[in-house]
Amino acid sequence: MYSKKRQDRYKRFLGTTNCPTLNDVFTRFKENVMRQTKPTKNHLDYIQRYEAYIGPMFGDRQLDQIFPSDMETLYKNTISEYSESQAFHVCNVIRYLYNRAIEWRMYMGDLPMGRDKSFSLKMPTKKRELVYTAEEVRAIMSRLKVRSLQTHDMVLLSFSTGARFGSVTNIKEKHVNLVDKTIKLVDMKDGNDMFVYLNDQCVEMIARRLTGNPNKYLFTSKSGGKVKELSKTFDRVIEAMGINEGVEDSRFKRKFHTLRHSFATHVLHNCEGITLGELKDLLGHSSLKTTERYIHANKTAMRKAAKSISAVL
Repeated sequence: MYSKKRQDRYKRFLGTTNCPTLNDVFTRFKENVMRQTKPTKNHLDYIQRYEAYIGPMFGDRQLDQIFPSDMETLYKNTISEYSESQAFHVCNVIRYLYNRAIEWRMYMGDLPMGRDKSFSLKMPTKKRELVYTAEEVRAIMSRLKVRSLQTHDMVLLSFSTGARFGSVTNIKEKHVNLVDKTIKLVDMKDGNDMFVYLNDQCVEMIARRLTGNPNKYLFTSKSGGKVKELSKTFDRVIEAMGINEGVEDSRFKRKFHTLRHSFATHVLHNCEGITLGELKDLLGHSSLKTTERYIHANKTAMRKAAKSISAVL
């Protein structure tokens, strides 16, 4: 709890000014970030998460009108759709904005979370995800092909390269080189870029999608812009197949991101001669101890991986 002196100061503060809304704080934060020559990836992620998850729910609320019960609702809603890690990061954006508001003397009250509150934000528990079997991937793609060809193509690309959903949706036609059978994944998790090799199925799929406009996204929304979220068709197919039947804990449910883990597992088990170090490079990890930095993958290993995944599909 805050000291009585600080609480009295806050009461005087409320008597002289309106309590700011979360949008007020976010607007100031975003303006500060956008004025920077090179904004950090963390701050850009905060902006993306706020606009996607937090703003629509809490943006117009005054800071003193967001309560621990609201935070718990946001956390549970996010974890039901995504992962424990994503839920943590979304709630952490709110904590960050409250702390900035206090730092900027826009607010002198309490945070809607903490050890002394009914909602306390805890670091996500690292749990190893299950993977899709080769048969399941083929079945998923078969169903998607007749229901949502774009989602089918995104699944094919993610399973074939280990690319995250965000990397897949960032691909523009100018990032594709069908002669070398490569694509450039831009703005990966730490803001670096990475080249990956394509198997024959991906080359054929991408060639079908190209329009000749270098700045056009390879996968587009209904309005023709960048895809912001995965089609619900993917979840419906997973549900219809009973893949997550009986699994209550969202940490153990197989999702789109599981395709990345599946890629790694299938390559490690089926790609003759590939080492764990090469696999680490394929996934863009610089070391086993940290995933904060990415390096270019070994070209020979990537060609092996593309050929190996081709045999699975």
